[in-house]
Amino acid sequence: MENTPMLRQIGSVPALMTELLPVLRQKAAALAADPRLRDARKLVLVGCGDSYCAAVAARQAFGELTDKEAEVMYAVDVARSYSRRALMRNGTGTVYVFISNSGNVSRIVEAAQRITRFGGVTLAITGNERSPLYSETDMGLTMEIPRLCGGPGMRSYAASVMALYALAVELAHEEEDRARADALWEELTALPKQLEELMPVWEQQARELAPRLSQARAFEFIGIAANYANSFFAYAKELETIGLPASAHNTEDWLHMNYFISDVTGTVTFQFIRQREGGYSRSCELRKVAGEMGRPLVVLTDEPGEGPWRMTLPQTRELLLDSLIGYLPVSMAIGYLAILLGGEDFRGTRGHWTACINFATVAGSEKIILD
Repeated sequence: MENTPMLRQIGSVPALMTELLPVLRQKAAALAADPRLRDARKLVLVGCGDSYCAAVAARQAFGELTDKEAEVMYAVDVARSYSRRALMRNGTGTVYVFISNSGNVSRIVEAAQRITRFGGVTLAITGNERSPLYSETDMGLTMEIPRLCGGPGMRSYAASVMALYALAVELAHEEEDRARADALWEELTALPKQLEELMPVWEQQARELAPRLSQARAFEFIGIAANYANSFFAYAKELETIGLPASAHNTEDWLHMNYFISDVTGTVTFQFIRQREGGYSRSCELRKVAGEMGRPLVVLTDEPGEGPWRMTLPQTRELLLDSLIGYLPVSMAIGYLAILLGGEDFRGTRGHWTACINFATVAGSEKIILD
C-alpha cells in the first residue's frame, strides 16, 4: 500500500481494532453499571465533524440493542441553538454523550459546559483524559489510541465507533437484546481478521478505479442506515484530501434531490448496496436510474460478481457491523485518487489552510456559555 498518512491509517485499522476492542468493552462495562447511565431513558450523541459521523454510525446500534431512545445532535445546536427547556426536558433521564478524540474542540467543550451548568448528566468519549472535555463531564470513556502518523482521522474514527458500540452492547438488558448484542460482539471480535484479508483486494480495486475517476468534477456518497454514516464520513474525507465539491445522502433522498444534478457525467456517485438490507430494492432502483442517465457509478456491495466499477463488501450476519466496514474501502478509493490528483490532507496546511496546523478554526474558537 502507498505510504500516505491516510492509506497507512486505513491499513492499520484491523490491528487497532484487535487491540482496542477488549479494552473498550471492559471500560464500557464499568460505565454501564453506573445508575445514571443504566437508568437513563434517552441518550443524546453529540459531535462535530468525524465525531458527528461516529454518532450517526452508532445511533442505530443503541436503538436496536437497548431500551433507550437515541438522538444525534450537532455540538453547535446543543451549545448555541436549543433552549434550556428543550435540552433538559427529561432532566437527569437524559445522558448527553460528547464525542471528541482530542477533547479540545471548542463547540464540544462549550456544549458540555452548558449541559453541566443546567444540571444535566454528561459522558465524554475521548482519547484525551487531560482534555477540557473530560474534565467537564460526569463520566468518561477514554480511547487509548497508539499514535501512528498524522492524517485525516481514520484511526480516531474507528476507535470512536468501537467505543460507542461497546457501550451499546453493555447497555443491552432485555433478553432478546442481550442475545443479539452478544452475537454482534462475537462477530465484531472476528471482524479484524476479515478486514485484514480484504485490504489487498480493496487496494487493487482502488488503484484500478483512480484513473477512471480522475476527470470527476464532483462526488456524491449514497447509502442506507449504517452505510449512510459511511457515506457521510467519505464525503468528509474527500473534502479533506481532494477538495472537490461533494455531498452525502441516504438512498431515498438521492432520488428526491441529487437525481436533478445537471452535471451528469462529471459527478461520480459512490453507492453502498447490501443484499440483505431492507432498502435493497430501492438501492437497485437508484442504480438502474443512475445507469440509464449515464452517471459514473461506483458500487460498494456484497453482491456476487466483479466489475471495473465495483468494490467488495464482506458478508456479515449482523448488518449493524457495516458502520465498522464500509468507510474503509471507500476511503481507500479516495486515498488513491488523491495520489493521482496530487491532493494533500488538509490542503497541505498551506495558504488559506495554515490554521489546520494547530486546528485553530475548531479548537481556538471563542467559547460562550448560553443560559
